[in-house]
Amino acid sequence: MRERIVGFSVRRPGITLAALALVTLALGLQLPKMKSDTDPKHMLPATSPVRVFGLFVAFGTLAILLMSFTLVPAVMALLSERKLGGLLEREERDHGPTLRWLESLGKVAIYQRRAVMVAGLLLVIAAVWGITRIRRDEA
Repeated sequence: MRERIVGFSVRRPGITLAALALVTLALGLQLPKMKSDTDPKHMLPATSPVRVFGLFVAFGTLAILLMSFTLVPAVMALLSERKLGGLLEREERDHGPTLRWLESLGKVAIYQRRAVMVAGLLLVIAAVWGITRIRRDEA
């Protein structure tokens, strides 16, 4: 069936384009009758599962980002050069800029762990303070 339709389209492109033009015109004439409400008040209620899920996704993404900037470089810094070299691709073994940056970040996470913990604690305190300032608009 599909081969017949494709064959017809190839043999008679004028009829095919005319049919497509008619369908496009018919659907285009329906556009003025359609209504769309873009007012944010009418979109999703504040307690909608979609919004709550979105908050969990945002929090999870932020947690993964923080771990990739702290935990992964720290583990890389703890691994020996020989072991780490076996895990890397051949192109990355020449200590490219990304690897050098990750190594230095990992060393900071290990040797300056108190500063990293204090910075993390300050971020958590700021986040908790920000959460307490959230007010739900009941209007």
